[in-house]
Order: sequence, then C-alpha cells, then structure tokens
Amino acid sequence: MTPVRLRALIDTNVLISYLLAPVGSNSPPSSILAHAFSADFELFISETTLAELRDRTQDKPYLASRITAGDVDQMESTIRSIATIIPSPNVLPPAATRDPKDDYLLAPDIVALVDHIVTGDKDLLEAEGVSNTLVVTPAAFLRLLDERLDSGHET
Repeated sequence: MTPVRLRALIDTNVLISYLLAPVGSNSPPSSILAHAFSADFELFISETTLAELRDRTQDKPYLASRITAGDVDQMESTIRSIATIIPSPNVLPPAATRDPKDDYLLAPDIVALVDHIVTGDKDLLEAEGVSNTLVVTPAAFLRLLDERLDSGHET
C-alpha cells in the first residue's frame, strides 16, 4: 500500500515568520516553506489566509517596516503557483476558538481537505473537536515531515 501524502494548511503567522526570517534561516517556518517549494508535501492555503497576510503586513507598523508589499506579492505569487488554494469558507464552525477571526481555519470545507493545520497561534493549537485534522506547531510539523522523508515514505 502506498503511503498517503501529507496535506497541510499553513496559517498566516507561519508565512509572516518566514518573511521575517533572515535569508538562509533554518527556522521551522523557513524549513517548512522550503519543503513546500520542493513539493515534499501537499500545501494548502486559504484565500482568507492570503488576504490576512496582506492586511497584517500593511496594518501593523512593526511588520510594515520589515516586510514590503513586494515581498508579500512575491510570496503570494509563489504560493499560488505551488499550493492548492481553498476559497474562503461559506460556513464557519460555531465558536471553535477563543478568537473568532481564527475560526475560518477550522471550517468544515477546510478541515475535510487537510491532515494538518500548521500554526503558532495558541487559540488554534488549543481548539478542541477539529475532526481528524491535527493542529500543530511549525516545529512539530517539521519533525513529522522530516521523519516521513527520512523513512522514505511519500509525504
């Protein structure tokens, strides 16, 4: 039996951490995106996540001073070329997290598609009742991905 390929949705905070990292960084977000660019797993991104990336990097002075609109444009273009883009969900779960702005990531049409939601957001990491989808930190997902690659399993 052929192993199933890992399917992961990356949250906005992982993308922002990648953009903030120095070139050549081996931080978990940087390593995860390098694996995504190498097609080592199946990357999913929500349209809402891409919109949130743009909004947060423009609206927060700390981020706006470090991440240019050109950086975001390039990231979005690259992600659109390698990822499965999920439309913004029509139906949100009832109060799935302490922060209702995060609930879209736990919408039924998203969790049905992915095995993992990769985030550094504590509200999402502590959410309960997310079906078979595991909500994990970037470091935990990277360990899982590296184990699968080291063992020779298809990711």
